[in-house]
Amino acid sequence: METLYNGLYSLTAEVSEDKFKSYDELKKKFLRVIGGGTSDTSSFTAESVASTPETQVSESTADDIPLVESGDVEEDNTMSYFSKLAEA
Repeated sequence: METLYNGLYSLTAEVSEDKFKSYDELKKKFLRVIGGGTSDTSSFTAESVASTPETQVSESTADDIPLVESGDVEEDNTMSYFSKLAEA
């Protein structure tokens, strides 16, 4: 264990302040990526993101789901393959 411990090197060079972007830079990039688009990030909070309306996804009903035709040979082969696996 002593040999391993003596073989370790310091990671302070890898985690120094100059290796990371500032909070403001990261916040601006985050807002740009999520579609905030504004450069004014002073009013940005976790609560404001949580309360932002997202794109509404409509709930599908049974009528909206396309039916698979029974003549679909590839799907039948796949299902029979998995049913054989389940039986084994």
